[in-house]
Amino acid sequence: MGGTFWKPTKKGSNVVRFGKDKMRISGFVWDGNTEELLAETAYIVSEPIGRGNAILFLNDPTFRVLWVGLHRMFWNAILLGSGARGASEAN
Repeated sequence: MGGTFWKPTKKGSNVVRFGKDKMRISGFVWDGNTEELLAETAYIVSEPIGRGNAILFLNDPTFRVLWVGLHRMFWNAILLGSGARGASEAN
């Protein structure tokens, strides 16, 4: 994720976001302020665009096949995202 943090969307859906309660964090962190910076930020957002939606991930969910748990969210976004539902309703 680096130093990028997203504010929760007001137009779309915040599919995955960090809460404001104390979190358990693994990996690289910044001394003293990681939990404050992550609090109430979004990781996966679904934004309406025209008749469909854009599903945005803060970083690459398939990076080096490192985070296996994100693969399911990635494939759900591709295969089961709201755009697929809208396409079937149009037919």
